[in-house]
Amino acid sequence: YLGSGHAVIVSLNAEMIWGEPIESKDDAGNPVSDHAVVVTGVDTRKGVVHLNDSGNEMGRDEQIPLDLFARAWAT
Repeated sequence: YLGSGHAVIVSLNAEMIWGEPIESKDDAGNPVSDHAVVVTGVDTRKGVVHLNDSGNEMGRDEQIPLDLFARAWAT
């Protein structure tokens, strides 16, 4: 979908991508999704995901490592 020029809204764990202590957890202590971001692109060569993140003051074209994004999104 991204390849056709569309952005995608995804739900993920915000604390994980912001590098903060994870407070949003389920009863078993696993991180849960607590925030939505707009994914505007993925650079697989550089291993980076490009986001627009309303929860981050500098969130326009925020770039996070692909593996971190995948872990936060898996919540």
